[in-house]
Amino acid sequence: MVRRSCRKHFRPDKPVIALDDLSTQTGRSIQIGYQQIFSGAMMGIRNPKAHSNVQIDAARSLHFIFLASLLMSKIDEAVA
Repeated sequence: MVRRSCRKHFRPDKPVIALDDLSTQTGRSIQIGYQQIFSGAMMGIRNPKAHSNVQIDAARSLHFIFLASLLMSKIDEAVA
């Protein structure tokens, strides 16, 4: 479900959220790359923590915060 949602919202053809100029190969590559990062973050970070009793230390928590900050700043820069 999460992977499908990320694919839908960040797909390079008619995305809900365009992260770059999709008329160029570079823009499409950026779109696909961030699509995969968002999907991976949801599946690899959020889901395990949400579905089981996973403990993380302070350093790992900071890494997750930095990643979330990067992703949210990219959303803030979105084209439309």
